[in-house]
Amino acid sequence: MRFEMSTGDHKPEGHHFVVLDNRGRLMDLSQVRGTLHDPTITKVTWGMVSHGAETREGGTIFRVNGPPQAFFDRGPLKPYLEAFEAAEAADAPAE
Repeated sequence: MRFEMSTGDHKPEGHHFVVLDNRGRLMDLSQVRGTLHDPTITKVTWGMVSHGAETREGGTIFRVNGPPQAFFDRGPLKPYLEAFEAAEAADAPAE
């Protein structure tokens, strides 16, 4: 799985561009109960990363001030993945 969430200069303000695998959308994350969209975070990525001598799934949090922070637990992504899937389901044409 590949995931990326970034703030950028998206309009309306407060929206984030979210990419899951090869699908992307602009989302209002104000109603998402998660910890990865505070004002100090500019970008969050998840995918295959090198960790020492091995390659594994992991993520990186990029902040306004400070070095990138690696993480290897997918748990913090869960509310964002659920919000993304719900938004896509709501936009899907009725069968």
